[in-house]
Parts: sequence; C-alpha cells; structure tokens
Amino acid sequence: MLRIKEFGNKVYDTYLIGYNEKYHCLFLNNNTRFVIYSLSLEKVIVETKELHRVGSLTFTSDWDYAICRAFKTNNSQQAKVYVIDMNQLSEKFTFEYIGFSAGNKIWKLSRFPSGVILARNNSIEVYDCRTKTVLLKIKNRYHIYKCLFLNEGEQEDILEITYIGNDDYDFYGVNSTAIQHYPEMKKYDERYTAWKRYELNRKIVQSRTPTGGVRIEDQLNQRNILLEKEKINFLEGKFSLSGDYFWTLIIRELDEDERIPIAVKRNRLVADAMKRIKSGTELVCKDPRWLRSIQSSSEYPEDENDSLIIDSVSYSILINLKTQKVVSIMNSEEFEVWGAYSFGYDEQSGLIFFDEPMKYYDVSIVQLEDSDLINQSLADLDFRNLQLTKYANEEFCESILFKGH
Repeated sequence: MLRIKEFGNKVYDTYLIGYNEKYHCLFLNNNTRFVIYSLSLEKVIVETKELHRVGSLTFTSDWDYAICRAFKTNNSQQAKVYVIDMNQLSEKFTFEYIGFSAGNKIWKLSRFPSGVILARNNSIEVYDCRTKTVLLKIKNRYHIYKCLFLNEGEQEDILEITYIGNDDYDFYGVNSTAIQHYPEMKKYDERYTAWKRYELNRKIVQSRTPTGGVRIEDQLNQRNILLEKEKINFLEGKFSLSGDYFWTLIIRELDEDERIPIAVKRNRLVADAMKRIKSGTELVCKDPRWLRSIQSSSEYPEDENDSLIIDSVSYSILINLKTQKVVSIMNSEEFEVWGAYSFGYDEQSGLIFFDEPMKYYDVSIVQLEDSDLINQSLADLDFRNLQLTKYANEEFCESILFKGH
C-alpha cells in the first residue's frame, strides 16, 4: 500500500467529512478551516474559515449539492446550515445560508434528487437545494435538540426522531407529496433489522437481511447479490457511481480461541511497531506524533490484567460487484496500531482514503499494490488466516500541512 497524500495540522485534528465521486472532491475539516481537495486536479481548491466549524456534511442524491452543518463554537448545539453548489466549484466557491438545524444530522432523500430532510426548532422540513424552496413541512411538538434516523421504503420513508433529554420519540412518514405524523407508532424495529437505502436514481437498493448480511437489488446493471457470511455483520455501505463497487464496514464475531484482552492486543501491536522503528524499515509511519505515541505506549504498556476481552473485530471491505469478489480488506482497528476510519473509494483512480488517529497528518490517500489485493469471493475468505496490510509505504508521499488555527 502506497501512501501518496496526507493532510494535517500540528495543533488541531483533521477529519475526512465527505467524498463526492461525481466531482472527485474530498471534503476535510480542521478546526475552523474547511477544505476541499480535488482528486482530478491533485490540489486543494478551497481552504476557508468562512463557515466556522463544519461538523458534518451531506450530499443530495444527485451529488450536485453539499449541505454543511456548521457551528460557531465547540459548545453550540444548533448548527447553521449552508448549501454548496458543486457545479460552481470549478469557477468559484460559493455557499448559501438556509437557516438553523436543531438535529444531529441532515438526511438526503432518494425520492427528491436535490432534496434533504432536516429538523428546525419547531418543524420538520424537506428542502430542495436546486429550487431553493421548502417542498414539505410539518410542525414538531418539541422545541429541543433532536436525533434523526431515516429508513427508506418503496412508497414511504420513515423518519424516527429521538428527543434529547426526555427519552421521547416521534415517527413521521415521508412520501412524494406529504409528511405525516404517526402518533400511534411507538417502536420501529426495522431500523435495526431491515433498513433500506436507495442509490443512483433509485436504481439500486441495499437492505439488511435478518442474519446481518446485505441484499443488493441492482436494476442499473441487472443483478441481485446477497452478501452474507456466518459471524459477519454488515453495516450500511456505499456504491461507486457505476454501481460496480461497494464498500462498507463489517464486524466479525471472534471464535473463543481468538478472544484476548484488549490490552494484550494493543501491547503486541506497539511492540511490533517498535521493532519496525528500530530496524529502520520503510514500512513504518514517520509521523512525529505517531512515533511519540508508540514510544510512550512502549515505555508505559497497558495493564493486561485489567482489560476487557475482545469478542469482535471490524474491517473496512471493498467488493467488486461485477465479479462478486473482495478487492481489499483493512483491519479498521489495527492499521498502523491505532486504526483507520471513514474509509472511502474512488473508482476512476482506484484510490482509497481514510482518517487516522494519533497523527499530525490525520487523513491519508493511498494506492493499492498487488500485495494488498484479496480477489476472493466472500464465501472463500478465511478471516482467521488473512494476511492484511498493516502499514503504508510513505517513500513518495506528499504531505499537506494546514498551518495555524
């Protein structure tokens, strides 16, 4: 695995908050700095503090609009909502303020290609970013902070709202013409057992199976695929624009003889990292903050007698749906000791990107080598004996440092 780009700051952590494959842009957050990096141009095209702290980002289903939740301070609850028109990025970076959000998330809606659903103080709205209008609106009974979860369906989507502070719930049905409150609904088990997500103009739908797998119904490429394996739970995944690649996080339940204390595992990883550092091998991270964290953990190892037992492990997995073979797997908890998260993939370039903790350079773009490729069907994979890449080669990596605050 070749690390070709890394982004960071020596004062604040940098986060990968979004990727838009249609426009080949990575979106990063670094304290009050909002950054857009173009994979096509191989350079930073936006670096601004005008939005303050962008906490999260959502794209509309047509990928033409990015919706940001931004905060003035770290202690703010209500977020200012800004819409970025991706079509204008090649000429000028512009954004439009559309009011406050009183919820933890803004959800895209596949039945409204340029629409999103968000919570205000006293209402729930479907907002169209293209026409700049509120398409649907309904009053909400509590003027407090809300957590939102959307489960899509063929005829109707179900929006679950949890009110922070009073342990109460509300459920709303959303279709193409209206939002309806369901006061009689007190529970929605499908959130955990049978969620659905529609992608690519509703031509592809992924849904969870009762056994923890994922079923993919693809009208675009005329194929139905079941991703399922014993002791494996699939989380909601993402598709490339062609529909040919799918990536997600999976959680594998460990066998009894694989279960060890977390501290034992961590101390082994640190010991291996120290050997690499002392040997001077190219396959070890050179980030100064990472090196210090390893040296400190080596001097003061974790107490192995006072630690929880690991009963599962998570992996980031990339699957070629045309061949139905696994392309690559990354151990999300062990890569370069401290793990790698927010895994993403760009089909055109074949590049992978992710977040890494305990580093000055927190976001990386990597290129897979032949030794990283799995090329096996899910059924044939033996997770116990997989030899996964643990480090990236940084010999030809370009480091992009965001300076100051």
